[in-house]
Amino acid sequence: MSYANPSTVWASLAVLNPAQGAIPFIYTDNQTPTINVANLWFNQTALQLSVGCGGDQTGTDTLNIYGQYDAFLPMSSQAAIIAQNGLSAITTTTAMAGMSVSAANGTAAVPSTITVGQLIGGFSAWAYLSVPQAYTPIGGIFYYAPATGTAGNLGGEMHLATRADAGVLTDRVTLDNAGVLQPSTVTIVANASYAASARLGKANKGFAALSLAYVLANVTGNVTQNTPAGQVQIAAGNASIQVSNNLVTANSIVIPVIQTADATLTSIKSCVCGAGFFTITGNTNATGTVKIGYLVIGTDS
Repeated sequence: MSYANPSTVWASLAVLNPAQGAIPFIYTDNQTPTINVANLWFNQTALQLSVGCGGDQTGTDTLNIYGQYDAFLPMSSQAAIIAQNGLSAITTTTAMAGMSVSAANGTAAVPSTITVGQLIGGFSAWAYLSVPQAYTPIGGIFYYAPATGTAGNLGGEMHLATRADAGVLTDRVTLDNAGVLQPSTVTIVANASYAASARLGKANKGFAALSLAYVLANVTGNVTQNTPAGQVQIAAGNASIQVSNNLVTANSIVIPVIQTADATLTSIKSCVCGAGFFTITGNTNATGTVKIGYLVIGTDS
């Protein structure tokens, strides 16, 4: 393997006389330099690098990439992990194709731990708007260290934010560090209802199905079923049943539905909620076993 005389290379670079900010490249022949000012430019004063910018070096971020950005990682390097774990491979520390965010207090050279409540990264979309006349964030996914956590070994939560027309970027939905999907902000109003920052479904745009965890009791009488939906059985000769359910509070709404055509127990008289249970009472004693379906709405205290 042979190389060109270094003096030849430097002389060639001098002949190019690159403008400030231009980044010269040397071809694999080790002596032919080239410069693409239009697509690769470094602003030394602002410490900003523009790539693929077609002559537009006015981007204001530290790294300004124009056009599509692709990340590539040969899947063969992860084949064993994915074959064994499926999608759970994303929970490993193995490098994955795509963009990632890492954060710390302090500096990159001397990092210190993130503390609770801190913004630790995000991916957002900015658009140039006439009002205000500037680039403005109009939506994105942001990641926080949860407000409650273990010092020095925190979890993470994901927030989805959008912007209404003529509005401001608003935190709408949170997937917390326990895997609970919920509106990000909730306001309790005078009548004890809840005005949240997000809604599920829309007029003429409903979901095709609602799937909830449920249990079908295979015995009659009082049972424990800690699910938001389910079915229980009132025994013949009885009119009521108590269901222990840790999702239920005294303020919960439980909707019971008779799912058996019985000769005598033909309607629900009451459904009373308490802390960790609800009691369903029919209009009279059942002639035979009566199946009751239920749906729990609201698990707030």
